[in-house]
Amino acid sequence: MAKAIDRVKWTFLSRVMLQLGFKVDWVKLVMRCVTSASFSFLINGHSSGHIIHSRGTKQGDPVFPFLFLFHAEGLTGLITHAVERKMLCGYRICALALVILHLLFADDTIIFCGADCTQAGVPKNILYNYERASGPTVNFSKTDVSFSKGVSAERRNQITLLLDIREVLSHNKYLGAPTFVGKSRKKPFLFLIDRIKKRMSQWMDKLASWAGREVLIKAIAQAIPTYTMSVFKLTKTACQTIQSSIIRFWWGYNQEDCKIH
Repeated sequence: MAKAIDRVKWTFLSRVMLQLGFKVDWVKLVMRCVTSASFSFLINGHSSGHIIHSRGTKQGDPVFPFLFLFHAEGLTGLITHAVERKMLCGYRICALALVILHLLFADDTIIFCGADCTQAGVPKNILYNYERASGPTVNFSKTDVSFSKGVSAERRNQITLLLDIREVLSHNKYLGAPTFVGKSRKKPFLFLIDRIKKRMSQWMDKLASWAGREVLIKAIAQAIPTYTMSVFKLTKTACQTIQSSIIRFWWGYNQEDCKIH
């Protein structure tokens, strides 16, 4: 979505909260916090002007992430309604797995549907209706579509023309983690090893104290693969390579010689 924070319609936000079952008094209290913000301009050191906006939420407000979740529930409801009417089907990893309809992370959205023109037009209509009702617009310049291997080239062209967005073969990474891990489990995680080695090489000649090395290892080097390891199980070779890089940095290593561990 484009300018999702600034374009949130207050009426849509309040209706979603009421639809979710919150009490009217509580919704009024939350909306009073949202609608009470005002802006002024600092000109030549003096504050002037008093502008009250008509939509959007305050960035940096600790309540905002929760309010945006309520706002995104509108899109979730539209997708669920389309599935109930059998207009849209999601993605199933195996026969006994749950159907994945969509994935949301802040204002980033991934929608799964069948590779035919009938189903492909449903997400476009859902996003159009959500855009009209909620306020935020779809950023089509950053929107793309990817297909599975069994979809023919002719059908791919038909769907991309219908959606009017570009096709990508695959997404290498999404939110810092690889989106596809095939038979070779070594190649997708090489970026972690390269990133850690790059950091180590930058620190070699700058720090000599043991305390500084310990802080860098614990706070940065060992923290880099933490997020990826919470999603994927790294190979033993990758873990050993990362560990050896940290050990060489700890005991002191440069291009000319290597100290005894």
